[in-house]
Amino acid sequence: MRNTTKIASINLDIRKNNTIDNDPIILRQGESDVIIEATILNGGDETLQINFATFVAKKPDGTIVSNDPTNVNGNVISYSVSKHLTESVGKIQDAYFVINNEVTTCGFDISVIPSTQLDESSVNYIPGLENINKFLKDTETDWLGIGKRNWYSLFDWT
Repeated sequence: MRNTTKIASINLDIRKNNTIDNDPIILRQGESDVIIEATILNGGDETLQINFATFVAKKPDGTIVSNDPTNVNGNVISYSVSKHLTESVGKIQDAYFVINNEVTTCGFDISVIPSTQLDESSVNYIPGLENINKFLKDTETDWLGIGKRNWYSLFDWT
């Protein structure tokens, strides 16, 4: 199976009084195949000169991630999530970008959820799945059994 990079797009403003509703970014523990793409606004206006930017955040375990490199294209900052950011489960606090070493964006939410690695049948991991699988197999058997009988007898054709 080929790894594909996922994009989490958000909008951020350098004017903290402008409220922007972004969905929280959900990452799995240890995940590093996600790029956070942030469109940076200046009071709702996209005219902002960004020469370089860095990512800053406080991880769930309290460790501060500072000056992680980013890519800049116009007013869009792209940050490739690193495994050190997602090694702890919980809410990442105070995530933001520092632009040109002068100004910060408003903050955004990142949640790191536990990773699930299925090494056996999913029946062992999902409660009730065994009953659902049995129901589906029984239903399939019933329908296939009808084909062996005269299915016309199921309907009143008078």
